[in-house]
Amino acid sequence: TIPESKRARLLNPASMKQALVESAQRQATASIFEQGAGHLNVNGAFGVLSNYQPRVSVFPAVWDLTSSACPYMWPYCTQPLYA
Repeated sequence: TIPESKRARLLNPASMKQALVESAQRQATASIFEQGAGHLNVNGAFGVLSNYQPRVSVFPAVWDLTSSACPYMWPYCTQPLYA
């Protein structure tokens, strides 16, 4: 558990959302727009918050535009890249 002296600083809406997004489990067949971060994993979020240290996170964690990423990254994986 988080010590009571640190709770007000560490447990806030942003850290709660970060823990929920980081612990969500991605669906295999749905795109990023259909599922968001994925299935809610409350036990995983509790694990993230149990030893939480403030940090920066990015969603999605991996930006894969190859054909192997379809259908998750659709429509981005079907668009040609131009330089």
